[in-house]
Amino acid sequence: MVHRRVILGQIKTESKSNEMKAMQEILPALSLKGTVVTIDAAGCQKKIVEQILNQGGHDVLSLKGNQGTLHKEVHLYFVSAQKDNFKGIPHATHTTVDGDHGRIETRQTIVTDDVEWFEDKARWKGLKTFAMVTATREIRGKISRETRSFISSLPMDARKIAEIVRADWGIENGLHWSLDIAFREDESRVRKGHGPANLGLLRRIAASLIKQDTAREAGVSACRKKASWNEDYLLQLLRFL
Repeated sequence: MVHRRVILGQIKTESKSNEMKAMQEILPALSLKGTVVTIDAAGCQKKIVEQILNQGGHDVLSLKGNQGTLHKEVHLYFVSAQKDNFKGIPHATHTTVDGDHGRIETRQTIVTDDVEWFEDKARWKGLKTFAMVTATREIRGKISRETRSFISSLPMDARKIAEIVRADWGIENGLHWSLDIAFREDESRVRKGHGPANLGLLRRIAASLIKQDTAREAGVSACRKKASWNEDYLLQLLRFL
């Protein structure tokens, strides 16, 4: 949950191949009405899209090569449209520029509701828009560029979709960074029984509680240590449960 910075749940999977099953199990447990669900390419599946929309939600799903020709077709569509400056093609654009510590990042989001050309459109419930996000980073004179494509049930609003994609990126990186750096999850040697799943759940609960403390002046790692040393601060965090 983006605005609350809360982890709502987790389901243990044995391998990447079971992510689809886990998503189908966890989505019915969530109230999705009026929300926007973002999932990486592993969740870009027709059944997942249908489930999200049936529960009253919307979706913004990342594309990769796991959906046959969908990713390739959308990518080539945007490349061709850009060459002609989107002549005759309805579209909206939103650009942001951020910089800190010698890094300058420009993110351009282009969204179009021109989806009728897609032959498989009828099989993707609620499909309204395609989006392309290009992130250009300049660090000490070196430039790198990354382009990602998305499908969505949202209307053609480049600013909104840009904000949603950015928020999803922030959760993905912020959560993984916190679990690895502050909780040393990758270094855990617990492997037997329910140990990994139980510890994983406890780490995520702890991370959620700390991040809900908007008045904190220290990082997650420091606050974790403070909660173990200071009972008053620990009780303060537990009030967020």
